[in-house]
Amino acid sequence: MKLIDFPLAWRWTDKEHSLLPDHVLLQISPQSSEQSQKLHQLSLKFLGPDSLNQQQYTIEQLSIDAQAPKFITNWLLAKHQNTDTPVFLSWAPHMAVITSWGILAEYWDDFYYPSSDDLVVWPEHMGWVAFFHHSEFIQFGKRL
Repeated sequence: MKLIDFPLAWRWTDKEHSLLPDHVLLQISPQSSEQSQKLHQLSLKFLGPDSLNQQQYTIEQLSIDAQAPKFITNWLLAKHQNTDTPVFLSWAPHMAVITSWGILAEYWDDFYYPSSDDLVVWPEHMGWVAFFHHSEFIQFGKRL
């Protein structure tokens, strides 16, 4: 799928929302409907009733409602420092992309809209997971 065809592309390509730099857009890879469905099913395994599964992860949580965006970026980068790590992002059964942890951390508020999004983010090795909850908090869990 081309980025322009991705249902959430307007978040990164519409000047009324955000225009991410071309070199960043080139590193956002929308997944096909079939792959998005598989990633969404996998993302559900990380979750408990309304948060990350506490039996699988040690969890740190940050409320974002009163935090400056740069503070949140720094918090995310402190949790995992390798900005080149490829990560899967899943919003819904038909919406998933792959990008780098650094891009997500830097532009997190263009990927995640509080009140409307639940976003699950994880690397291929699944040693950790980040959960951006629609109630304006982020959880970062490391596998037990």
